[in-house]
Amino acid sequence: NTQENYLVKNRHAKIWINPGARSLKELLAMNSKANLFDAFKEKNVYCYSKNDTYYWEMMSIMPDALLQDLIWITHPEMRNGQQLHFYSLLE
Repeated sequence: NTQENYLVKNRHAKIWINPGARSLKELLAMNSKANLFDAFKEKNVYCYSKNDTYYWEMMSIMPDALLQDLIWITHPEMRNGQQLHFYSLLE
């Protein structure tokens, strides 16, 4: 089963990016197994979905901002309190 393989391979990932939900509650409603992933348990899930129009319009002309978001998500110590451009932490 593809879902089971995905769970086995990614269960302990520290970060989950772009699950396609606007909140952790919505993500759990979309996939009841979401709470089996460490990133979900640790509330370390990021998505652009809170502002998807801006994301799709601007990411191609602002690849530096997109890359900066991904760097800051994976290395939060480099962020120094600055806001992410496209992504937000799901609550």
